[in-house]
Amino acid sequence: MGLVAVDASTGGVENSLVGHRFSRLQFGDWTDSTSTAETVMKKFMNFVFGVAVGAAVMFVALKFHVVRAEDGFHMVPKTLAKLNSIYVDIREFTIADWDGHRELALDLANSRKAYLLEDAAKNTLNNAVLDIFDGLDGTLGR
Repeated sequence: MGLVAVDASTGGVENSLVGHRFSRLQFGDWTDSTSTAETVMKKFMNFVFGVAVGAAVMFVALKFHVVRAEDGFHMVPKTLAKLNSIYVDIREFTIADWDGHRELALDLANSRKAYLLEDAAKNTLNNAVLDIFDGLDGTLGR
């Protein structure tokens, strides 16, 4: 099948094969077919790269908890592959907070990072003592 194009030298419409080049096509400038193929390939490679990065992120999200503690970030392996507790900041956790994150507490214990749980007990005790002193502060001044 031929390509209808306008020949720049004669100004007429001619039926040509793909191998012939003309300065203008009927609907715009002539573009080289290799540049179109390269553009499509670049877009496809960007798509494949995006799929690979997405798959890597999903793998990490399913296999690890990212835990932020006082001493930095920790990658803790999950026992069950779920999309919960992907990122947890435990710096201000109390014992009540750990009750809602039992899987994470178990995974921390299994990965020999149970020392991160100790801060929760300290935070809860400190907050309780501070609340007591705050309550007494008003009564001691009488």
